[in-house]
Amino acid sequence: MQEQILLRPSFFERFDTVVVDYRYLEKHTADALAKEGSWAFKQRLRVIVDFSSGINMFPDLRLINNSAADYARSMLTMESVLSKMATLVNASTATENFARYSTVCTHAYHVTLTR
Repeated sequence: MQEQILLRPSFFERFDTVVVDYRYLEKHTADALAKEGSWAFKQRLRVIVDFSSGINMFPDLRLINNSAADYARSMLTMESVLSKMATLVNASTATENFARYSTVCTHAYHVTLTR
């Protein structure tokens, strides 16, 4: 995250928030997130975690309990990411979380009606 933001020199002139995909937190350890979150905290950068890309029933996240094993796996994944969001990052006071907010957008189906 830090590397990608620093590649965009004018980022902080226009933005104060970044949205990261849930997979980013899923693949990083809490220690790595704490280090990167400390940098974000110093920059006053807010982080939002987006689950939307994974809401696809299979193979990623399932929010409907119509397959017990897949639903349980999805809930464990989401709980793990939410837990990592709560990682404390402020080195001096340890009071700031890596991310406070997450978003989940379900995908709407578009239906075309013809006569």
